[in-house]
Amino acid sequence: MKMIRILILISITGCANESSNVPELANADDAWIKTYEALSLKLYPQISPPELLDSVVLKFDVDKSVVRHLIRFTTNYTRNEFSVEKVLYRYPHYSDSALKNDLKLLQSSGLATNVNSEEYKLTELGESALDYFYQLRKDKAQQFNGLSEDQVNSVLEVLEKLVKAASELTDFKNESIQYRIDSRPEDFNRLPNVLKILHLRGEYTAFNNDKSHYKYDNYIARSDNQTLKSLNLSALAKELMSATREGRIYPVERCYNQSNWRVGKSGCDVAIDELITKGLLVRQDSVISQSSEGAELSAKVWESADERLYAHWDVLNTDEYRAYLEVLNILNNN
Repeated sequence: MKMIRILILISITGCANESSNVPELANADDAWIKTYEALSLKLYPQISPPELLDSVVLKFDVDKSVVRHLIRFTTNYTRNEFSVEKVLYRYPHYSDSALKNDLKLLQSSGLATNVNSEEYKLTELGESALDYFYQLRKDKAQQFNGLSEDQVNSVLEVLEKLVKAASELTDFKNESIQYRIDSRPEDFNRLPNVLKILHLRGEYTAFNNDKSHYKYDNYIARSDNQTLKSLNLSALAKELMSATREGRIYPVERCYNQSNWRVGKSGCDVAIDELITKGLLVRQDSVISQSSEGAELSAKVWESADERLYAHWDVLNTDEYRAYLEVLNILNNN
């Protein structure tokens, strides 16, 4: 009996050691990057190919750019709540006026109606168009045969654990993932597993977006450096700090023409001048790069963010993690 207890203790200890090693393995493997590439760049287009938008356009006689805005808001931004405020929480560097114009476009096309100047809701036509799109996507998911059932289940189980663990973190700005969880479709538990994976992917991406967009806020909030706390960087300034990390040379025209940001030349120039005035950025003709002070701050911020990126991956044991990574590699290599 004593020997059995010893063997059980060794087994439990070994499992704990394996589990605690996963964050280190995930960091070394760039597991989040591989997750994004496999699920967002490889799997998602197979379940939501561009032709689905064409089908919605033909059935409801709505311009494709309008349908694209509808799908962007409902599957990526704020699901079924058309709120400028919530989009700006998740993407704080986006243009407030551009988002409002997107919603006005949905309204003029009959797909949404305004509750107030900041919030809209779907009309009956909008709900029908969205339901039709979701049904097309469900049909695609049911036809998917790129992975075995066991492989799909292994990815699903890992994402369920990661999403749950990430949603419970409270030591930094982390609201978007819970909002996405709360707005799951009513039939979520009845969806094909591959479609559940895409929903979970969206939820976990929301967590990583918050971690990325608020990394300066989170780092500065934990700092005792009063000079650092007084920087008070704008959202776009922090985004430009990310764009110029690790000595990158960044053409300012890219900021001017960012299709999602849509802050224009004046918005970009204001943010660039802000960073130059604060000594974090230098500009030479049409390119910007970090100053030595900016590079030092950037390195510390990213190191802090990277350390916390994989900490909650300790909910996985080594076997789960390796099986998950194997499926990601299959998707990425096909």
